[in-house]
Amino acid sequence: IALFLNNFSGLDLVQDRLLRAGYARTVARPRIDQLSDTRNLRLDLRRRFGPTGDLPRLVISEGNPDLDPAFTDNYEIGFEYYFDDIGVIKASAFYKDIANLLETNIVGADDALQGVELPNDPVFQNLPDDIFVSGTRPKNSEFDAKIFGFEVVAERQLTFLPGAWSGLGLIANYTYTDSERKQESQYFNNAGEIETILLTIPFSGDNEGSATGAITYSKFNVDASLSYTWQGRRLNSFQPYGTSFYSESDDSLDFRAQYTLERLGGQNWSVFIAGSDLLKGSDDADVERTVGGELGSPTALVGGNYFGGRVVTVGLIGTF
Repeated sequence: IALFLNNFSGLDLVQDRLLRAGYARTVARPRIDQLSDTRNLRLDLRRRFGPTGDLPRLVISEGNPDLDPAFTDNYEIGFEYYFDDIGVIKASAFYKDIANLLETNIVGADDALQGVELPNDPVFQNLPDDIFVSGTRPKNSEFDAKIFGFEVVAERQLTFLPGAWSGLGLIANYTYTDSERKQESQYFNNAGEIETILLTIPFSGDNEGSATGAITYSKFNVDASLSYTWQGRRLNSFQPYGTSFYSESDDSLDFRAQYTLERLGGQNWSVFIAGSDLLKGSDDADVERTVGGELGSPTALVGGNYFGGRVVTVGLIGTF
């Protein structure tokens, strides 16, 4: 269902405005491997797991033949306004309601090995007494999941300004998403016992928002832009015991300017200067990865992506 309104002024249509609204239902069916009841075992004898971080681990993974498809009701509305000269303002919002969400249930229990036939291998027949056992099995959530978001975009060439200022342009956008789903999680209480609770958590990949702002210039053979981007903290993967993995918020400032010379010898030549990641030095991480920060656990830095910091390039471009 879609509705298009070019903004009524009384009964007169105005051609520079557009309103959109839509609804759709989508179906997500389980993958074949999610429906298979075959068990997979993964053994890691390094002592780095469990409540104390010094136990070996055995992970038992299996599918679930009883999975049902997930259904999503999608709602969206958007408005667009176009300037008489070059420029537009857009605003849109969406809402998704998901039933039978397919999720992986991650559990740890002392009796997880009951009914499990281990491979006929000396390693599996002589497991350490203190091994930490966990299992994963997909299931349909009994709770509806929700995703909400909106986006605002503005672009404008300032051609109405006098003289050289008329080459300026502005670009800005902001996107916000918020999601929630229910997930069983386990943690170790003060007595060292495993307890299970129901958490409300975001979807993996969801963040606190993202934004971009830029100033551009195009006039007198000059093309230039200065842009800033930001992305909020986001969940990478959910784990029990308050050990989920996150990527921290990150930002970047970039600049590029190019000047096209008059034709020399019948050829087109340009000189340029470009700077990327201007806010960071060589010791600064572009993206920091952390673990924890939930169920009372501290946030710990576990790694990051280092791309070397700011880079400035000067060059000459020729077209033959």
